[in-house]
Amino acid sequence: MGLDRVLKAMEKEGYFRSDWDTEGSSPAKRVYALTEEGWNCLQRWKNTLDAHSRNLEQTVTFIERSPQPVSKEIRQEIIHPCCVPIRRNAK
Repeated sequence: MGLDRVLKAMEKEGYFRSDWDTEGSSPAKRVYALTEEGWNCLQRWKNTLDAHSRNLEQTVTFIERSPQPVSKEIRQEIIHPCCVPIRRNAK
């Protein structure tokens, strides 16, 4: 999907507004600006990324401070669900 299509879709959702810049001798170009809703969405996204960053840092710290093998019971508690191998039924 091209950038113009993404920006138009986000404008339709209320995250941006746009106007045509027709000043000067250059061809007209569309100029985008964040709306209040767009700014709020950007802040929520930043908060989510901050939370993921903290989780990753805690995981790295845990790994660095755990030189010995971890028991299976503890390992199951700390491994993120997306990291657990998928078990398939044997046929």
